[in-house]
Amino acid sequence: MSSTEHNRQALLTQFEPLCFPGLEPFTAQDFESYLNSPSQFEFSLKKVRGQHILYGPAHAKARQAFFNELPQDQRCTLLVSKLDAQNLPNFELIDVQDIGVGHSVYALTLKTPYQGHTHWVLKREDLPNQSLFCKLLTTLGWPSYISTHFETPKIRCEFSHFLGTTTLLNHANNPQLEYQLARHAALGDILGRGDRHFNNYMLRDHDLLPIDISYLFWEGNEDWDRRYIAGGMYEFSMLARYDGETLREKTKHFFEVYAETLGFLKAQQPLLEDNILTFSGDHPLQARAKLTFIQNRLSNITTYFDAQKALYLAALQELQKRQVLKAKLFEKVAHSPEILDQHPLLKMYYLADQDQPSCFFLLEEHPQVEILLGTLGR
Repeated sequence: MSSTEHNRQALLTQFEPLCFPGLEPFTAQDFESYLNSPSQFEFSLKKVRGQHILYGPAHAKARQAFFNELPQDQRCTLLVSKLDAQNLPNFELIDVQDIGVGHSVYALTLKTPYQGHTHWVLKREDLPNQSLFCKLLTTLGWPSYISTHFETPKIRCEFSHFLGTTTLLNHANNPQLEYQLARHAALGDILGRGDRHFNNYMLRDHDLLPIDISYLFWEGNEDWDRRYIAGGMYEFSMLARYDGETLREKTKHFFEVYAETLGFLKAQQPLLEDNILTFSGDHPLQARAKLTFIQNRLSNITTYFDAQKALYLAALQELQKRQVLKAKLFEKVAHSPEILDQHPLLKMYYLADQDQPSCFFLLEEHPQVEILLGTLGR
């Protein structure tokens, strides 16, 4: 067995203990197919769809290693072959790393004539939501970054500035960011931005920058606000580390900023709508749906604010209950680690929430977990 084959087998062996029903182990053939099929643009976790399967940092790191532990020249050659197969531009590539979580997202180091080495992110993305969102941030005078959507007959992609590796997760206990979080919560709600978890905020020069804007103008997004806050993963969830009078003061300030931002967005509504119409170009029906989405929320900001405040507060109470369950789970695993092999759902949540502020996300889809934890306590 060659050293490359030995290393690959070691990666397969390391990944296997992280698996459970619904998130299956990789096989040698899985990665060989990715290596030898230029048309396969991504290497993804083998997650069963429709079963609310979660994964965590250990899964992401182990999946990334299959690509990132290849020699540098092989990584570059491999990506160039995939770019060619998708009719994508052939960059002057210096290096590439996989920084994706559930699937490949490529961090590129490119050689340019005038700027030397520059750093970009390339990912598959069906809709130009991130490009539009960045344009709207600029329109509002908020910190933004370059993001461009482009399509070929074979693939749709987003190409954006690499913003570094510092996420909100690295600064989850920084009270200086709470003002920005309240503003982004309001903006996210008005624009129907989903999946706003801590790893989808980057920190650059003290500014929060939202990334991975896959869900925008999403009908029913407010219900996902509830689910994500209760799961410890949204802007308002940051306040769950406080209690007593401090929590009351922080909550009051959060909603003051949220309400102020709604007023600001109401005043900027004509400008937002003009930019959406311009951006949508030849897709008037899509533009009209987006405008209707915003108008439905900004038509009466007092009513919308009251509804969102009630939703946020109820979800935070649920998060506080789940924090007790999370502590109980981790205490049990510390004393009896074998329970993870005996109970796949507990293993899923343990790995998803390990070293994370997340807390039993989508527990409402797995009600047996709470019952099981109660049974184990007897």
